Amino acid sequence: MGIGNKKVAAPIFRHVNIEHADNCIKPAKRINRQGVAMTRVKSGVLVSSALRYANTALIDCVLARRGDDDAGAIFVHIDALDGRHKLLARSLNFEGQYEWHIITNTEWVGAETASTRLAAEISMDQDAFIVAVCDARARNPFDAL
Repeated sequence: MGIGNKKVAAPIFRHVNIEHADNCIKPAKRINRQGVAMTRVKSGVLVSSALRYANTALIDCVLARRGDDDAGAIFVHIDALDGRHKLLARSLNFEGQYEWHIITNTEWVGAETASTRLAAEISMDQDAFIVAVCDARARNPFDAL
């Protein structure tokens, strides 16, 4: 028998009954949110979708630094166009949900303070994303996702 003359159909995927998913060899990580099984979205996909949303919502938003696509930290630098700057970082809360937190001493800081803090964060984590937003209403494009 030569190559390409396969007579028997071989199954590619193993069918799993979702009711018995807990009995699988490697069950999915579950987040206890109304019984829905969810996996974590990769950082690169999340940043890409935020940039696309910002484009449709007419928010001036650029990727200032590309990080690790799989699990890079995400920092958002918001410039309110009036001299105020805000730095946000994403973190996990006790309920297993992600939230955006201000990472400076006060909510609004100057441009030099924001740049210094971002440089310190990048020196600790070279795999981090930095998303720069210039918006008079100081909108975070990640809030809509």
